Amino acid sequence: NFVRATMQHRHHRTWAAWTVSLALAVCPGSQGVPFPDAPYRDRALPIPTRVADLLGRMTLGEKVAQTLHPWEQLTPEGVFEQFNQTGLGSWYLNLIALPPAATATATASMPSAPTPSFAQQVVAARNAIQHLIVEKTRLGIPVSFIMETLHSGANGGTIFPMPINFGSSWNLTSMEMAARVIADEARATGADRGFSPVINMFPDPRYGRLQEGYSEDPTLTKMFGLAHLAGLQQSSGGPNTYLSNPDHALVATVKHYVAYGMTSGGIDGSPADMSEQHLREIYLAPWEYLATRGLRSVMAAQNAVNGRPMHANKRLLTRVLREEWGIPECLVESDGGDVIGALQYGFHMAATIEDAAIMSLEAGMDIDLGGTTFATLNNAVKTNRTSEAELDRAVRNVLTMKFAAGLFESPYTDESRVLHLDTVSGRALAREVAEQSLVLLKNDKGTLPLTAFTGKIALVGPLADDADSTVGGYVNPGAKVTTVRSALATGGVDFTYHYGASPVNASTYDDSAVAASMEAADVVLLVLGDTAATCGEMFDRSSLDLPGGQLKLVQAAVDSKTPVVLVLINGRSATFGPGNTLLDGVDSLVVAWRPGEEGGVAIWNVLTGIVNPSGHLTQAWPRSVGGIGGPGAPYLYPYQGNHQGEAYAVDGPSTALFEFGFGLSFTAFDLDHLSATPTVVRAGGNVSVGVTVHNTGDVAGATVVQVYYRIPVSRVIRIGSYQLGAFARTESISPGGSTAVTLVIPSSQFAYWDDGQNDNGLAPGWVIDKGTVQLFAGFAGFGTWSAPGGIMAEITIA
Repeated sequence: NFVRATMQHRHHRTWAAWTVSLALAVCPGSQGVPFPDAPYRDRALPIPTRVADLLGRMTLGEKVAQTLHPWEQLTPEGVFEQFNQTGLGSWYLNLIALPPAATATATASMPSAPTPSFAQQVVAARNAIQHLIVEKTRLGIPVSFIMETLHSGANGGTIFPMPINFGSSWNLTSMEMAARVIADEARATGADRGFSPVINMFPDPRYGRLQEGYSEDPTLTKMFGLAHLAGLQQSSGGPNTYLSNPDHALVATVKHYVAYGMTSGGIDGSPADMSEQHLREIYLAPWEYLATRGLRSVMAAQNAVNGRPMHANKRLLTRVLREEWGIPECLVESDGGDVIGALQYGFHMAATIEDAAIMSLEAGMDIDLGGTTFATLNNAVKTNRTSEAELDRAVRNVLTMKFAAGLFESPYTDESRVLHLDTVSGRALAREVAEQSLVLLKNDKGTLPLTAFTGKIALVGPLADDADSTVGGYVNPGAKVTTVRSALATGGVDFTYHYGASPVNASTYDDSAVAASMEAADVVLLVLGDTAATCGEMFDRSSLDLPGGQLKLVQAAVDSKTPVVLVLINGRSATFGPGNTLLDGVDSLVVAWRPGEEGGVAIWNVLTGIVNPSGHLTQAWPRSVGGIGGPGAPYLYPYQGNHQGEAYAVDGPSTALFEFGFGLSFTAFDLDHLSATPTVVRAGGNVSVGVTVHNTGDVAGATVVQVYYRIPVSRVIRIGSYQLGAFARTESISPGGSTAVTLVIPSSQFAYWDDGQNDNGLAPGWVIDKGTVQLFAGFAGFGTWSAPGGIMAEITIA
């Protein structure tokens, strides 16, 4: 929200003046870099050699400056005024303050030149900062510039759907392709580092940031996290390797390490307390997976894990992340202001700012984002309160990242690249992802699709024309966004539109007019959900019922006796009042999550059958808040023996309203010929699972094959009675057609974490028990195996 507010201050400077600034930055006639023949300037040398040479030349003040990432708006001149003696570590691109408007002067001096876009001005200002730091400080160490890269990479660039949509598409290829677009557009605006992917799992939908993750499942999360990481970095090497395509890729700072989604009461930043087995098998699993597949940088989480704040958690930041997983140069950045915010004010562990800085540095923190806490390290080292060796480790990791990103070879950005953002191909990919991610949850009467629809639609709801809610949070704005209302208007549909009700408070508007519109229509299309004021960072809720006055709109639609199609544009699961009885009167329910800049078109294409819905849930959808943490939501709940799936004694079932993996289609699918080879697998081997999918319906469509496993006898209680082993999204299958699908499950998937306290003589570590593993294939998760879609095979671990 702060970034978005910042973006609204779009001050303009004369285009001629910015052109001069850019020329100073890039022309060969400028001053030149210091120490041009020093080893640290030699791209042919390995990164560690260059780092060692540069680190050996640095003063204490220059070292401390590399650990700073201020969070304030300054002009290029203001940045240089503060850091001309020491240089600077990092800066957030959207916090460069542009000078006051001078549009009239620009128009008078260059009447034929267009007014520069905001993105162009930011790039020019970024280059001006870099010019001052690179060519006018003693060592000329480039500044690292950061951009949000969760689902967009540039102001005015392509806005893809949010990660929860990518997860619901189950399409890893699209995730990597989108991340490549995001990286290219971010690099075009001058960023060399991006904040994403988010590989937290959010099992409690009251938590406002659920939309930023892919799934509550560690297998889905690690696979999508890897695809996102690979697309951004386009390199699988570790921190000490150069990015292979630095002009179009960047270093990804993966968020938020660790267990940030495991909240108490769904409250952001609340402590995460759990067993070591639970921590390892669920919350650390995606991080460990990425550690050997290109992980270069992480952002520490705001929360505490098992009684220790992550910003002072040496065990997890150093011993596990760097030492156990073998990536000592992994760059660790704080979350915004949390070195002081968490350690001094939040968890009350530090008496002074300097105490907080020392505690965090010695735990393994390298960069202080958004604060000046690490500036106190200068005094802390001088007074021997901490060692310069600890500081050197942090600086070494910062410099490693800068060398890997190619900043020393290419410190400046070609400003003309921002003229080519949000391309036709980028928008097409954004629309395709949105279409594949929409989940059809209910279609009892076959109201959808509205094929060749010529009737009248009553479009009602506060989300129907809400561009901000359509694209979601952590976005770089500026692109054109299609809403449902604009899609209907463009398509020449006969419709009336009413806002209807507040999505925040209980207010409703024009009740009689809304009711009359609904009764006169052939279809009521409700577009409801969450806005940025009810879902997002720090917008947690105590209830899952549709917020504000929106349930009244559902009731009014049901009372109209007109067929009701409900589309949810939301960042979390929603419930529909006591017992969800309101949902009984809704003919069709589609969840669109945050479908991005092409969201309106994607939704309308699915509603009209131009696109057959193929999304599947990656979060179990609870019946109520009381069901959160029960055996159905999240689906990865420890096995409960004979009590699995039982109803609550007083008020209803404990299972999910819609189970993990669920999603309907306008056609029907079946599967058979499940095979698993080899039938005897040894540790280190793989299981190849084959299955044939048949389209038994009347229209073409794609689906998602999900293979789960169950270990019937184990020496520990497994996390989850059934766990996702592998998945595959099919291509579109013609009516009556079939396709063979092969999925591979590594035997390591069947391992559990033994904490060394089970009296079996084993040291803490991963263990694969010998015995039987049951494999199930179907189109949804927990609770579906007795249905016709679930079939089973068995293998043996030898």
